[in-house]
Amino acid sequence: VGLRQRRAAQGEPKAYLAFHRRADIRKQSSSGGLFYALAGNVLAKGGAVYGAALDETFCVRHIRAASEADVRRLMASKYVQSDLGAVYAPMLEDLKAGVPVLFCGTPCQVGAMRRFVRQIPENQPLFADFVCHGVPSPEVWQSYLRYLRRKGGIASVQFRSKEKGWHDYHFAVQYRVGKRRAHSHERDPYMRAFLSNRNLRPSCYACAWKGDRSEADITLADAWKIEKEYPAWADDRGTSLLLVHTEQGAAACGEMAAQVAMRETDCGQWREWNPSMVRTAPVPAGRRVFFRAFLASETVAFWRRQSRMPLKMRARCLLKAIARKAGLSRVLRRL
Repeated sequence: VGLRQRRAAQGEPKAYLAFHRRADIRKQSSSGGLFYALAGNVLAKGGAVYGAALDETFCVRHIRAASEADVRRLMASKYVQSDLGAVYAPMLEDLKAGVPVLFCGTPCQVGAMRRFVRQIPENQPLFADFVCHGVPSPEVWQSYLRYLRRKGGIASVQFRSKEKGWHDYHFAVQYRVGKRRAHSHERDPYMRAFLSNRNLRPSCYACAWKGDRSEADITLADAWKIEKEYPAWADDRGTSLLLVHTEQGAAACGEMAAQVAMRETDCGQWREWNPSMVRTAPVPAGRRVFFRAFLASETVAFWRRQSRMPLKMRARCLLKAIARKAGLSRVLRRL
């Protein structure tokens, strides 16, 4: 019986709300900091962690992490397709040597890796995936980097800075000369293209891993409707939804107990609140227009046009800013 068939017979996965107890880890994370806890426990056993990092040119690649410093490079979301090419050989070597391994990636990457490591059944990795909105084109990302670099060399990039809170996350760029650029995800043109599904890879519109089809041991997600489920944790600092699919995942979950605050929740309810758990991204009407302009336009001209916000979006941002200043953001999110 295949993995998916066995999981279907088991019914709903166990679901938990959780966040890391260390404020600095939670702040650096895109959500609640659970990946850091998972990775730290694997390192404590002499293991290795494989996940997505930004390299020195800000390309996203999977790397092998064997230290806390390397694990920090894997933290936080990177909204670009990651290159797995450099991790197949070292991961196979680790597994053959009996080294504990954690692999974290998109659901499709986990599915591919699980098939790749079947040749070593005696030492299987702990697989963690996440509820995936879809992955943008690396070529579009490189174009946006060129646009950003017109103002100087880039020192760091954050796709989801929490400087204004978890909900109003910002795309932030730190330049080497000290300048910093941080725009709300609703204002940044790259993030707007991502969240409106215009710059996703074609395969993302027909994802084969939605619903109960994840092949991971653990799935991580944002608990965006925490205000409705458990208002006491709605502090806008980031709370994760954790889905446990296997006994190996349950064991890893238990090992995190001292590091994270955790409470059980109903998985079915979160399917309603986070539609990306069950539905693929629809192909938007503007995707063809977006890529036609992308291929035909000069980089700076293209992104300047993309930076123009529609009137409806400008009004929405204004109303949100007013609500934030009036202290009403938390109340409105509960509606």
